[in-house]
Amino acid sequence: LTDIILENKVPIKKLFILSILIMITKGNGVYIIIPTVIYLLFIYRKKFKLIYFILLVPVFFHFGISKYLETIYIKDPASSMSIPIQNIARYSKEYHDDIDFKDVKIINRVINYDAAAKYYSPKSVDKSRNKGYNYSVTKKELMRFVKVWIKLFNKHPDAYIESFINITYQLYYPFENTTYLFTNYPDSLTENDINVDKYFIEKNKKSRKIVKLFNKTVSSIPVIKYIDDPGIYSWTLILLIFILRKRKNILPLIPLIMNFLCILVGPTINYQSRYAFPIIFTIFVLYAFYSLNLSKIKK
Repeated sequence: LTDIILENKVPIKKLFILSILIMITKGNGVYIIIPTVIYLLFIYRKKFKLIYFILLVPVFFHFGISKYLETIYIKDPASSMSIPIQNIARYSKEYHDDIDFKDVKIINRVINYDAAAKYYSPKSVDKSRNKGYNYSVTKKELMRFVKVWIKLFNKHPDAYIESFINITYQLYYPFENTTYLFTNYPDSLTENDINVDKYFIEKNKKSRKIVKLFNKTVSSIPVIKYIDDPGIYSWTLILLIFILRKRKNILPLIPLIMNFLCILVGPTINYQSRYAFPIIFTIFVLYAFYSLNLSKIKK
């Protein structure tokens, strides 16, 4: 994308191959590629047919083999429902009895209404979701759930707004340390779980202690402790968008903007700065790129 704005030409083959690779190797890849290519269509109208091709084929490829990919990759269907589940959990906790029995029945087909309140955690949807999500829910039942979700928002919007802010604020609120290491068994695992054998091998116990100590040390050093703070990098991205302004120049930032939006509707960012790594590892490199090439880009 940086090559495109420097050379003022679209490398169709490269974009085509990269689009397919990103879509089949990253869960939210399709939601990053489609807006990027649409933005390309907007700024390079003369190459409309060619760019349209690199959009249509990979998207068809992605959705055409998605059912097959689901048999290869572990897919969590509840992740796409994270925000509604968290909203309902907060609603159930704060306004448990202010709901019709029929609506509770519809909610229970997706997530256990009582359990959602019991296991509600402001910073993560995992507990509410893991303790009561129905993984065999049908599309029809999901649509009914969404209608009830919208209906309850009209009753108590504060529960929705507060739960959304609690689960996302560390993405845009700087100077929060969000690093978290899995050095012990997570609550969701048991000793017989295959993941325990995979991730918590006994001979690696000493190594885990060293990593934990290193993380604890780095987390206590002023300034350095914010090196993976998503909030800082998010505002750096916003600042760069403001500096560039012109629609063509921000092309390389579109995937990062989409990554930001994907995190907003994801299960959590709290203690999981890894979700923001595409922004963290890229944004200052892009600052360097624009600093070196802005005069050339303007010409």
